[in-house]
Amino acid sequence: EQLEPGGAVYNICRASRLSGKLNLSALESSLNEIVRRHEVLRSVIRVSDGQPVQVIAPLYELRLSVVDLQAMADVQRESQIRQRIQQAAEAPFDFASGKFLRVELFRIAEDEHVLILATHHIVSDAWSMGILTRELWALYEAYAADRPSPLHELSLQYADFAIWQRN
Repeated sequence: EQLEPGGAVYNICRASRLSGKLNLSALESSLNEIVRRHEVLRSVIRVSDGQPVQVIAPLYELRLSVVDLQAMADVQRESQIRQRIQQAAEAPFDFASGKFLRVELFRIAEDEHVLILATHHIVSDAWSMGILTRELWALYEAYAADRPSPLHELSLQYADFAIWQRN
């Protein structure tokens, strides 16, 4: 990032097509629980003595906005979705903001949506994106049914793992 600021080579983007009735409140609550659970998603990366340092930012509330594409023709809508996925994958992350999870939701029909999740490789990889996705849908299922989180509190955070690996 320092050598080529604003690049997107380390961005990770995952898009999912969702079918069926969607509970937006449960989805937003699930995303916010993910951010609460995983400090790394709200890490700020600062440089100290020429070295990157992770600083955990306070909790923030992720607001889920819905872009309604129902009025578009099918071809135009699919082109718009592909373009937005590409933009999400290419948009640089601001390392000083502490927000390493970006979310976009598109309504295609009343019972069909596309959800885009984007992170930077400094806080995730393909394996951890799988964890994020599994946790998101476990939380969504519980919250949509007015149940509490089924997930146990994390005993370790990513920073703990990084210290262990460095040692």
